[in-house]
Amino acid sequence: MKNIISLTLSIAILFSFVACNTNSTSSNISNATNSSITERKLCANCNEIILSKDRFCGKCGFATNNKTCSNCGEEVASNNKFCRKCGNSIESNVEDSSGIHADTYKPNTNSNVNIDNSTISNSSQETPSKIEKVCTAAFCNNAISGTGSYCYEHTCLKSGCAAQKASSSEYCLLHKCFAANCSNVKNGAGEYCYVHTCTYGNCMSQKSSSTNYCFSHKCMDSTCKNAKSESGIYCYEHTCIKNGCILQKSFSSNYCPTHKCMVSGCENAKQGEGYYGTTFTNCNYCYEHTCKKSGCTSQKTSMSEYCTIHK
Repeated sequence: MKNIISLTLSIAILFSFVACNTNSTSSNISNATNSSITERKLCANCNEIILSKDRFCGKCGFATNNKTCSNCGEEVASNNKFCRKCGNSIESNVEDSSGIHADTYKPNTNSNVNIDNSTISNSSQETPSKIEKVCTAAFCNNAISGTGSYCYEHTCLKSGCAAQKASSSEYCLLHKCFAANCSNVKNGAGEYCYVHTCTYGNCMSQKSSSTNYCFSHKCMDSTCKNAKSESGIYCYEHTCIKNGCILQKSFSSNYCPTHKCMVSGCENAKQGEGYYGTTFTNCNYCYEHTCKKSGCTSQKTSMSEYCTIHK
């Protein structure tokens, strides 16, 4: 009888032990399952389900150790320098999952720290750095310069100007010389730089290509680089020397065709224009080529001092 009772108790104890192990195993499986569920998350790039401990998404390769932009709350990959939504600097303006700025948090070693069960205060705690704005020039991620919208590399060098540089110059379109292919700054209030500005008086027009003067102030002789005379259209070297005349000299004379002797090759002025102080008014020849008969204005012959009528 005692053996039967002892056997029964042993069997009961064995069943109880098996039941306890079964419950413990079920609990561990349940906990592991729950743990595996809670340790999963979605990839911020492709929404693939990944483990929390994974550093990269197995589907798209997106970095998963991301941070949150402190300006707009957008989730940002740790290797990005700027928030792709609002453009804020990531290195100096993101918060990790604990809400602490990544670049401003430092372990507190100051002795002036008050600690209780719920609060840690530090009188020397640093404040977040100022948010840097990004240059608005295409494909540029540099910080802006001053109060403008562009970085130093893309800002016009003209003092006080915050506009963007022209593509081929250190100055913006407003301050860049208007001459084609020129990258220099304008000359004062003019539209051209010193290199391309007419040098005549206070003229601010563009020089002609072959001279230091603009079209309005350049000698009208096509081969000349000099400036016009003050009242004429040719320079002094190309203007008829007859007093008051502004016409161009003849090729072989100091007088224009109107005031030059009509004899071919002669460089003298007509008598009627006052040569040698004569009083002729309608003579087309100089004194040397005019008939010596008093009052005659005809050309003398080659072998005589008189014309064909008076010789």
